[in-house]
Amino acid sequence: MVSMSCSDVKNYEDVFFLIGGYWLQMKPQDYIINLSGTCFLGFVPHPGSYYLLGTGLMAGYYTIHDNSDHANARIGFVPHTTSSKIEVSTGTNPKRAVQYLQWERTFLFDIYAYILPYYDSYWIFYVPAYVITSFIGPSTY
Repeated sequence: MVSMSCSDVKNYEDVFFLIGGYWLQMKPQDYIINLSGTCFLGFVPHPGSYYLLGTGLMAGYYTIHDNSDHANARIGFVPHTTSSKIEVSTGTNPKRAVQYLQWERTFLFDIYAYILPYYDSYWIFYVPAYVITSFIGPSTY
């Protein structure tokens, strides 16, 4: 498990899952576990071909389990009255642009994102990534 400072929890963003065409929200307090003052990321790898989302996903929602037809079992989610989660909405997979993924596969991305901030934090945020990729071109794999 990945551990972190509990004071950093407020800096994490909400995570959204698209399940069966519906967007479900997890807030940082749902997916970060505080055990005696040490916080752990609640996402762990699983060797199977499925994901266990558990109570972290269901926190803040009323859940309705309909198992009357075992072949078509389903579960419904709605935020409860004191929850700060958004309403469950329908959606599709977000589109991703290949050029962004290609940039992240270059060695310059590692320098740009991980090494330079320690030396010059001003430069790292104001020099766009496409300037560097224009000199070397897109990554090939």
